[in-house]
Amino acid sequence: MPTARTYVTKLLLGTALTSAFLIATPALMIILAIALPAWMTSSLGVYLWRIDPDAQTELIRGTLLPILMVAVIFFFWRMEKFGKEFSPSTRKRYRRITITFLILLCYVLSIPIINLSGPSYKNCAGYGEKLNGGLRTFDDQTYRIELCGSGPDETGANDHIRLRIFDDEDVVQAIRYFRLDWDVNAERKLEYSDQHIIYFDHADQNDQMQTMSMPPSPLDWLRSRIPLLD
Repeated sequence: MPTARTYVTKLLLGTALTSAFLIATPALMIILAIALPAWMTSSLGVYLWRIDPDAQTELIRGTLLPILMVAVIFFFWRMEKFGKEFSPSTRKRYRRITITFLILLCYVLSIPIINLSGPSYKNCAGYGEKLNGGLRTFDDQTYRIELCGSGPDETGANDHIRLRIFDDEDVVQAIRYFRLDWDVNAERKLEYSDQHIIYFDHADQNDQMQTMSMPPSPLDWLRSRIPLLD
């Protein structure tokens, strides 16, 4: 009869193998693409390098996230096979632990996939000046409104913007994301009321004007600190 220590060892070994599989599979796909004859990969190469950033993001996530799911399902199958050696009551308890662990593992491994495939935000000073950021006061509290962008595509569209709110101690209190098109005649600069920040999200064709309550709520503070929920 296996012991709890054996179960934990299997769990840690499965975690290491899942992580290695997630790293190795895309690397092998790239090596295979390089090794294949040029006539087989020429169109693919053009597609990969010339698609817009949004399509690149979808391609990366559409590749890595299914790979992660396959690895986790295989992990669960292996743990279920190993669990047959335990008594029925112990097997049920360990199954619950395994499922909880795998949910957390999916979340943790999804964080680098989502973050690394997403936009890279830069030039905060320039975007802050263009979009009316800087120091603002709400309810006698001073906040710093920071705006950073990824840069537009070749058409001047799809500029990803990150809006962050800092308090007077320079601690992040809230985060918002939106997009701007610089080649269209539309509102872009932030506007302010007594209790709101108004920003314009050009990705939303139905209602581009978005509002954010100020000062930021406790939920805003919490979301800004939890990966994938900000």
